[in-house]
Amino acid sequence: MELSKKRFETKEEIDLYLEFIKEVKNTMDHPEWLGDFTKKELLKLLNEGMIIWGYYDESNLASTSMLFPFTAKNNKDFNVEYEPNECMDYGVQAVKADHRGMSIQKVMLLELDDYCKENNIKRVFTTVHPDNIYSIRNILTHGFELINQKKFKRGDRNIYQKNLE
Repeated sequence: MELSKKRFETKEEIDLYLEFIKEVKNTMDHPEWLGDFTKKELLKLLNEGMIIWGYYDESNLASTSMLFPFTAKNNKDFNVEYEPNECMDYGVQAVKADHRGMSIQKVMLLELDDYCKENNIKRVFTTVHPDNIYSIRNILTHGFELINQKKFKRGDRNIYQKNLE
């Protein structure tokens, strides 16, 4: 399946993202795995360097992915010690119900890796709920390694790391 990608940057695109996440959550057994962002929080995060991409199957939004700048707080939260400008945090990846099982998350992971490599990022992280076996399987086969586990605001999370060098 060929998907086109668009970066979400405007208030209207953030509204579209929030509606998409709401729709995805309505089809999930565990919607809490995606967390909850408000429009205000997302706009603030965009101003701080977060990126959201939407992936389209023709004109239909099929999935979204996020990329967060790594900060000193990530070092503390993940119990690691790295130069923040050499790392990124892969955020929420959401796939619409009728597109699940089509390897879209793998495509998004590859594109996130490419973006990070182009921007001289050496190490990437992601967090996944310990029961989310589908995402865990995808990220493990994509080269991530489990490094820690922690309870965050949105619940328990496994912390995974991947070296891009």
